[in-house]
Parts: sequence; structure tokens; C-alpha cells
Amino acid sequence: DRIVDSALPEFRLALCYRPELDNRELLAADRVVALRVKTSDLGRLGIVGEALQSSGKWLMIHADSGVGELVNELEKVARQFPRLNIYVPHLAWPRRDGVDDPNWGESIAALSRIPGLVLGISAMAHFSREPFPHRDVEGLALHAVKHFSSEHVAVASDYPLFERSLYGQYMRLAGGWVRSIHPNWSSAVESAIFNPRG
Repeated sequence: DRIVDSALPEFRLALCYRPELDNRELLAADRVVALRVKTSDLGRLGIVGEALQSSGKWLMIHADSGVGELVNELEKVARQFPRLNIYVPHLAWPRRDGVDDPNWGESIAALSRIPGLVLGISAMAHFSREPFPHRDVEGLALHAVKHFSSEHVAVASDYPLFERSLYGQYMRLAGGWVRSIHPNWSSAVESAIFNPRG
């Protein structure tokens, strides 16, 4: 509430969806640019999905049930709300509890076919078994980026879940991976998500 009411223009919020509340009120604030929804709650969006779609704000996913289930649920949501902006962060969770998700490769291809979906290259350290620069995640990122046009890829880190001093390094790392596939890629997608009014 303090950030929503603050005079600090650099802050943007993705609030967590609460099925028991009327989340449309949460979307009214300009600083709120997204609603973070668990895969298990996607089927319960109802009028909130319509409010997200009409406002142009983003549905941000948390894949709590694995990427295979995420694809199934997002395909249903996309049919119900065809103009919805969807942001899938964290490489669409290629590993769960340190184990490769066997559905991830084919799920990336399926996600790339959903209109309005943007994939975030982020949380590299979370999925890596190696120290920075996380060479074991680079192949996953490149595979994912190949399936998406440059307008449907965003980069981020996982700040504040690691040291603040590494933020720039993570952004350069992810941006370099994306540019190796899309040389003309820019951060316009992140600007559209996190600073929609310029």
C-alpha cells in the first residue's frame, strides 16, 4: 500500500492474485502493472481476467504445478481472453527442485504459439547448478529464445533474491543471450511491461 501511494515513480508492482478477493480493485492503481497468478488459480480468473484484458495490464504467471500444467491452463485462458497480455518469467521454470522438467522443451514451443505471451529470461541462478555466469542455463535460454520473436522476449534478473551488486551483470548476461539469437533486440518489451506510460 505504501508503494502504491508513494510519490516514487520508479516503482511498479505485480500484486499476487487472491481468489477470495475482488482483485479488480487492486488493478486500479497506475503503479500496478501486473497480477501474479499461480497456475492452479488460472481457471478461477473470471471477471478479473476480463479486467486485466481491458486494462492492458499483465497476467504474470507463477508455475507452481510445472510447465506442462502451465501450458494447459494458459491455452484455456488465452482462448477465453484473446487480447490478454501474458508474462511468463523465469524461463518458464525449466527445472524443479534441481531436476530438469521433461516437459519443458515441448512446452516452450507451445507457449510461443500463445498470442500476447512474453517470455522472461530471468532467475538464471535459481535454475543453475554452476556459479555465475551459469553456463548450464545458457543452453536453456538459447533454446527458449529461438522459439520467440524479439518482441516476445524480456530480460530480468531475480533481484532481490541475490546480491544487489550483481544486478547489472545478470541483465547483461541475459541480454547477451537474447542478442545472440536476435541481434536487434532491445529492452522495449521490459519498458512496455514495467513502465507502460513511458
